[in-house]
Parts: sequence; structure tokens; C-alpha cells
Amino acid sequence: MVARTLFIAGCLAAVVSSAGRDVRLADAAQQGDAQAVRALLKEKVDVNAAQGDGMTPLHWAAFNDDLDVATLLISAGASPKAATRVGAITPLLIACKNGNPAMVKAMLDAGAGPNTANADGATALMTAAISGSADTVTLLLKRGADVNARESAHQQTALMFAAAENRAGVITALAAHGADLEAATTVVSLEEDKLDDNGNPLPKKETEAGSTVTGGNTMMGGMTALLFAAREGHLDAVRALVATGANVNRLSAGDHSSPLVIAVSNGHYEVGQFLVDHGADPNLANVDGLTPLYATIDMQYAPVSWAPNPLTVQEKVSHLELMKSLLAHGANPNAKLTRKLWFRPTSHNQQWISTVGTTPFWRAAQGTDEPAMRALVAGGADPRIPSAAGTTALMVAAGLGYAGNFSQNLPDSWLAAVKYCLELGLDINAADNQGYTALHGAAYRGDNELVKYLVEQGARLDARTRRGWSVTDMANAPSLRSSVPLAHPDTIALLLKAGAPPLTPIEGETILGSGRKAAPPSPEMVAYVGWMRTVSFSSNSLKKSIEDRQADAVQMDAQTLADIFAEVREYWTRSNTGDAAGLAKSALDASMNLKAAAAAGNWPEAGAAMKTISGTCGSCHTAHRGEKTPDGRYSIKK
Repeated sequence: MVARTLFIAGCLAAVVSSAGRDVRLADAAQQGDAQAVRALLKEKVDVNAAQGDGMTPLHWAAFNDDLDVATLLISAGASPKAATRVGAITPLLIACKNGNPAMVKAMLDAGAGPNTANADGATALMTAAISGSADTVTLLLKRGADVNARESAHQQTALMFAAAENRAGVITALAAHGADLEAATTVVSLEEDKLDDNGNPLPKKETEAGSTVTGGNTMMGGMTALLFAAREGHLDAVRALVATGANVNRLSAGDHSSPLVIAVSNGHYEVGQFLVDHGADPNLANVDGLTPLYATIDMQYAPVSWAPNPLTVQEKVSHLELMKSLLAHGANPNAKLTRKLWFRPTSHNQQWISTVGTTPFWRAAQGTDEPAMRALVAGGADPRIPSAAGTTALMVAAGLGYAGNFSQNLPDSWLAAVKYCLELGLDINAADNQGYTALHGAAYRGDNELVKYLVEQGARLDARTRRGWSVTDMANAPSLRSSVPLAHPDTIALLLKAGAPPLTPIEGETILGSGRKAAPPSPEMVAYVGWMRTVSFSSNSLKKSIEDRQADAVQMDAQTLADIFAEVREYWTRSNTGDAAGLAKSALDASMNLKAAAAAGNWPEAGAAMKTISGTCGSCHTAHRGEKTPDGRYSIKK
């Protein structure tokens, strides 16, 4: 009886709307049933009766691009001006989305206005521009559509929509009818005053002592059609806009990016080359001092981000080709960044040195791209220019500022980049304002080959940072901004053999975090503490990423843990501590299971894998962590 009642109720719902109107005609049009439409029209049902959301029979005919049904409905009195309850969508707007000029003409002939807009002010012309139908756009313009009308949210025009969707034919048609090529979107300030409990403005946060540079851009927008096309990498749209007279050097009113800068900083080297060939100024910089030349090398080695960076491998123009072209067109190879790039990731930023004041050569050295470094020097670059913090190109080429699973560089190129820097005369023992040297960077990465080379070339083994960290301490994985520091026992042994000072915890802040002066830890303690620190740093971030279902972040961190557990397993195997090696293998397997589960979107499995990792680490603590020593550390049981 219940089933029969539900069935009858369902049938009634299909016939009568919540307002009590007969919506069978709208349902028939939705299904594309022309025969049922004709039959219902003969019954004289209400041709404009709408479904609950406001969709009328004519809406559905337009949606299905069914001109025959639309003609029948219009002949019976269907209104092309009816609007949906949400969004105020009319049949004309839907027809324009499909880009069928015959359907649009039928709507206009029936009384639809050529400047019809939805609730956000997006017009029929904008919708037609998105469709890519130049014929539909031309029809609307001939019927009186305003070519420069703006939607209300961001003040975008039809030309901007066409540019963002790579509709070259539409761009040409709009330009021929007077579209404003330099119209720009609204500029929005992202800066908000912080208020106390009484609503009074709080003082703005001051920068670090002695710093005159702030990061982050608070003004966004001011985008032209060409800027939209350049940002998306739409070469056809860029060609059409330039051909119709768009200004290739018009800056955005928000961050002052030129079309060339915005194209290159989004990885669109081919578009960048086209703009250079058509008069783009290679020296126009945005609010951060970012020039096209710097942007080219920066994007090639953009650091890993939770919001994936654009790919450049598909570009027909390589970064090196574009850099050489920019230099040939007069790009200044020594232009400096004036502040941190506003679009550089912050939620996953592992950078522990500043890029403020750096040049394209410095950035190429950071990417260990020797061919790019040589091209820049050939183009007039001064390799001796350091960052505002005194960090030299040699230091970053050796690894200063490097963060595993974050920094990007040319594979197998560290030694070549360092050798070239020394060939150019850079001081091997220069220190930045924190006291870091090139050897500190190589030691931090555990690059034994490079450490040996630098020592052979005269690198000071006794260099210390302002914190008091020696090169040996750097190999012991100090906690900088890198979320996954990793100790390098082999590098520590190499440095000690070469004459570097022993590991020396610093008063108040030791490398191992004991907060007390103590004797240098054993290699076993170095490995053990490095492992514990790594797991501690990673587990919290992984748990949060799993809760938020951030697949990319989970996969990246899981792979990092897998790499670390693999190294730890090898260490314990060499140390003849078989059960610890077995636990490391279990943690390694669980890490790979976690990565696979995240990739598949299997979050229950991901959570289970994370629990396995935590449990395995706990078992290792129980089995191998000994008594707490007077210096605040723990001994290791075998």
C-alpha cells in the first residue's frame, strides 16, 4: 500500500508543480519529445508554465538546441523573456551558450532583447562570446547588443570572455564592431583591517627588524582581454588581439604585470616569444620587480606547491630559447627582484633564504642550470651580484636554501653549476648576513661529492653561522624551514675526517634541540634523532592533509617519508640492528600504501596506512629508545 501511494504521489509530482501548475509541457520539452509537445499544445496547456526552478518549455528547447520545438512553442506564445528563479537565466541566454545563430535569431524575432542579462549582469553577447560562434556574436551586435557592456561582479566585457576562452574569431568580430581593447576589470584591495573586540583597528604587523621589504600584493585585478589570453596561454587569442591593435605593453592595474610577464610566469613560453616578436618591452617589471627574463628561469624551476605550478614541458619554445631571445631584444640581465613574489606558495613554502634582490643569474644558479647561467653571462649578466641578504649565486648553486621535495633544479647538475661559479671568480668562502657559506649548503644537502670538491678548492671547514652552526652541524639536519630535515652521517664523517669541528650544540638552541651544551652525539644518535625529527615534522601535516583530503599534499609527504624510511632501513641494516630495520621496512611499505590510497582517493585506506606508520614508529620507540641522559637526549638500545 505504501509503495502504491508513493507511486501515485510521484505521478502527481510530474504533472503538477509546487504552485499547482501543469508542467507536463516543460517536461516534454526537457525530454525532447516533439510529439508530446504538439499533443499538449493542442490541449491548450499553459505554454509558459515553469518547473519549480523557473525552467519553461522554451528554456528546454533552447537547452536541447531543438529549433523545431522552439518554433512550435514560440508560435503558441512562449515568452523568450521568462527567467529562472536562480540566476535569472532566459531562453536567449541558453541559446547563446549553444552558439546556434538560427536559434538566437528565433528568440530575438520573438521579442528577446539583445542586451538581456542574467542576475550577475552577464549579457547574451558575453554568453555567445564564450560559445565561440562569431556568427551568433555578429547577429547580436547587428540587433543592437552593447559591445562594451560589463557584468556586475568584476566588470568583465564580452571581449574578455572571448579572450579567456581562446575564441579568436569572436575577438575579431567584436573588435570590428568597436570593442574596447583596453577595457580592464575592477581592481580589488585584498588588505583588510584587523579589529579588536571593540571594533577598533589593530596596528599593522611590522616587518622583521632592519627589513625594508614586505611581501604580498594587496591589489588584484585590472585585467585586460590581452592579459586574460596571455595568462591562459591562448596563442590564437593573443594573435587576434595583437592583430586588432591591443597594447602589448598595457600593465594590469593590480600587480602591474605586463602581458609578457603574466604569460611567462604562467609557463607559456610560446606566447611569450610571440609577444617579444611583436614589440613587448622585455624590461617591464611587476610590483615585485619581476621581469620577463627572471620569470622565465623562475618558472622553469618553480618550487613544489600545493596548487600545482603550470607545466612547461609541452611548450614549443624552451626556457633557454626564450631567455636568449629576451636578451637579444634588450632585456636587462641584472634587474633585481624588489620583494618576495606574491604568487609564490605560502601554505607549503619551505624556502629558508630570501630571494629579494636576486637577479636572473642568481635564480639560474639556484636551479643549477649551467647552460642558462652561461647564456646570461654572454648577455651581460654580472654573476657577482648577491641577494639583499648577501647570499651569492655560488651559495645557492651549492645548496643553500634547498629543501627536499620542494626545491626544483636541473638534475645531476650541482657540481657543474658550482664549478662554473668558481670559474667566474666567485668567492668560495663568502658568507651571507647569517654567516652561511657555500660549504654550509653542500653539507646540508649531504652532497659528499660537492663537499669534497669545495674542500679541495679551499672552502673553510671552520666557518660558522651567526647561530654558531658549523658545516658539520649543517650536515646534522638543523631545523630550518624545511619540513623534512634529514641528517647525513656519512657527510658528518667526511667533514670530521677533513678537519671540520665536531658537532657542537649551541647555548639555548642546539642542533638536536636539547637546549643544553653537551658532548657531540654518536652517529647512531645522529641517525636516530634525524629520523624522529622527520617523522614528527611530517606526521602532523599528513594527518591534517588526510582530514582535508588534499591528495597531492598527502602523496608528496608520503613519498618523502618513504624515502626517509628507506635510508633509515639501510642504516640499521649496516648497524646489524635487524628488528629496527624491519620496523623501518614496515613504515616504508605503509608510506607507499598511503601514497597509493591518496592517489586513488581511498581516504579510509589512507587513514589506516597513517595509523600503521604511527604504530610502527611507536614500536620502534619502545624497542630502541633507552634512558634519558643528563643532557636531555635519549640513548639508543640495540
